Amino acid sequence: MVLCVLTAYEERLRRALPMTFLALTDVTDGHAAEGVKDGRALSGDGRDILILAVSDAWEGMPILERQRAVNDVLSEDLSTGRLHSVRIKCMTKPQWATMLNTRPIWPPTGAPSS
Repeated sequence: MVLCVLTAYEERLRRALPMTFLALTDVTDGHAAEGVKDGRALSGDGRDILILAVSDAWEGMPILERQRAVNDVLSEDLSTGRLHSVRIKCMTKPQWATMLNTRPIWPPTGAPSS
């Protein structure tokens, strides 16, 4: 099920935005189930995902604008609670190359492996 959900998000993002590299990791740990009890979460089964989006389209764009472009594609699922949280890194190819040459960036430290 998780792979199917991530594949659907990946397909949506690739259709909407030109990507050189795109990685999605599900880091859902079930905390949304607790949050729904006190209103911190919209749905108890909402997914938590990490996204690494590399694209030439980000060139010259502020980081927040890049992240908003990704959020816009996922907005329906964010507004309904199907997605509980999304952590996004949006980089240009040169930024990604620099990161790869200095330290591993995917998956983020502390993220469970899929």
